[in-house]
Amino acid sequence: MHTSRPWHWFLLLGGMIGLFEAAAVVPYDWLMADWTASRVLVGTGHALSLVAVGMLAWTALGVCSRGRTVLAVGVGAAVLVFARAVPADRFDPWTLTLPALAVVSSIRASRNPRVSVWIALLLGTFTLWGRVPSSAFSVTDRAMTLLPGMVLLGLLAAPGRLWARAATASALLFALPLVVQPRSSNARAERPPSVLFVLVDTLRVDHVAPYGERGTPSTERLATEGMRFDDAITVVPKTTQSVAAFQTGRYPTRNGVRALKDGLPAEQITLAEHLSDAGWRTGAMVHNPWVRRGRGFEQGFDQFWSFYELERAWGPLRYSGIVTALDAAFFGAIRTFDPNTDARITTDRALAWLDETPEDQAFYLYVHYFDPHWPYRPPGEAAENRVNNIHDTKWSKGDLVFSNPLRDEENDEAVRLYGREIDHNDDQFGRLLQWLDAHGRTDDTVVVFTADHGHHLGDHGYWYHHGAFLYEPGVRIPLLVRAPGALEPGSVHADQFRSIDLLPSLLEWVDAPALSDVDGQSLSTLEGQVPPPAFLESDQVFFRANQRRYLRGVLGKVRGVRQGRWKLHVTPRTGGGIWELYDLDSDPGETQNLVLEPPPEAPVEALLEALRAGIPAEERERLAKRGVLFDRLGAAEVDPEASGSTQLPAEEPDADLSTEEANMLRAMGYLD
Repeated sequence: MHTSRPWHWFLLLGGMIGLFEAAAVVPYDWLMADWTASRVLVGTGHALSLVAVGMLAWTALGVCSRGRTVLAVGVGAAVLVFARAVPADRFDPWTLTLPALAVVSSIRASRNPRVSVWIALLLGTFTLWGRVPSSAFSVTDRAMTLLPGMVLLGLLAAPGRLWARAATASALLFALPLVVQPRSSNARAERPPSVLFVLVDTLRVDHVAPYGERGTPSTERLATEGMRFDDAITVVPKTTQSVAAFQTGRYPTRNGVRALKDGLPAEQITLAEHLSDAGWRTGAMVHNPWVRRGRGFEQGFDQFWSFYELERAWGPLRYSGIVTALDAAFFGAIRTFDPNTDARITTDRALAWLDETPEDQAFYLYVHYFDPHWPYRPPGEAAENRVNNIHDTKWSKGDLVFSNPLRDEENDEAVRLYGREIDHNDDQFGRLLQWLDAHGRTDDTVVVFTADHGHHLGDHGYWYHHGAFLYEPGVRIPLLVRAPGALEPGSVHADQFRSIDLLPSLLEWVDAPALSDVDGQSLSTLEGQVPPPAFLESDQVFFRANQRRYLRGVLGKVRGVRQGRWKLHVTPRTGGGIWELYDLDSDPGETQNLVLEPPPEAPVEALLEALRAGIPAEERERLAKRGVLFDRLGAAEVDPEASGSTQLPAEEPDADLSTEEANMLRAMGYLD
């Protein structure tokens, strides 16, 4: 490896760093397993742009340093450290050793030009580690993403002519995907109905039309043109578990997603997998960081954009260390995770995907909006109140959630902002409906509008949060479905309908093969029947301030059963559980606990039987050792000071969290 002039060495170094970045970024961020020729062609352009940026930047450094390799590499390494450390871009402190080793290695670069390969590996790994994929992926997954670049740079370091090796490496990177056969299609001769599944995170049923007084024209339109489900519920009021239940038709105890931080196991069959195998083109736009690519939720999707791909300022170039540095210094367009998302970004990407869908192709598009999740910052609104900036006050987020110290006017303003985010979200949903109208797909597309769970705004002393309890504001969800030819426009389903019932119903509406071994039932089998009971469970504990939970881990989950007007749930604790029984017809606010004197018509035995059936046997055995039995009702107090328990609630959050998981929970307002 010989370079005749000093700046040639920097040109080579920059090209190799760009090549290393391209080998990781383009397959991960752009191709996403779509090896069609047109997509590979555009991906090749992205890759070449990464190489070109690297060459230009490092050549400029070489010229400015007058060929002094140590100085140029030192300045370049400092720029990369700045780009990663200042915005805390999933930054692991141990990776600082990589640029330091690169600077030390550059001492011998002029004597042994092959050292440039070593330097490129060090700087490229530092640039990409924790970013492709994001740091919540396993170490093995992150290392495998960088492996192709390592192989390519190793090829450049092999004996032989430099430019011959460079041409071979480039051919492997850019031409190999062209020989990979695209996924075979099982599309039918006659196009079946498409599916647009829109899920809004953290949406209270009483804040969207036609359920409440708020005017949201797009959902109002859908209710007029389709069916309104008046008693739809989620089986878990937390995002990850709820989405898994929607997509598998199974309870969390059966699909393996029991906590917010859990991924969806590969052996689970999802709606996307099933439709993809039957010939549907599948895509997902998910702005919630917990439901992201790499955690199992991408199963079955041809294309899956999660937060880190949707926030794609500068395209794949945003992964270039140099571009990241320039952005951090001057623009700030590349975001690390920030819960203040904008539904417009998700909609733009969804519309682009729809535009790419052939007219004769049935599609399944899953759109997961993150607004109106906390913090409540609708576009164009001044929203700098203490609810949104609780971390800047003397209180913790847990204090706000469980013993709200704010004035009424501050809470009223937060609720107003929450509603304005819903308005903005409805506008974006309307854009999707308008696309169907404009492209003649309205009459052959099933449209689902729902939420993963509700939200508490002071109900039961629980503020700006969800998932800790099983009260109606967190469990009830809006569900509107337009299924031309299958559901009567303007119709209403008044009985209880569980989130796990949607998957088998959808398969019927689009005339797709049924899935066996699901827990849900299709709407056609529910009509005219007594609705089956819904087994409910809460999430784990993340706040120290939660004084109404007593056992750690999965064991401490609140568990319940809801069947029509009756609702029973129990909070486990040593010495027996704290039980609550409500008649939702006469007491929709769940203010009268009937557990001590249940009405004669209350089907207590049936509810207890359903509760026992929903809890795994191993958990029932462990709870029995704590004195929590399910053959009869127990204590009724819910106030920890009135419960008489000598056992104190956990002082620490009960979930075992990695640093990355804890940081994500803290950013989303789930951890102090």
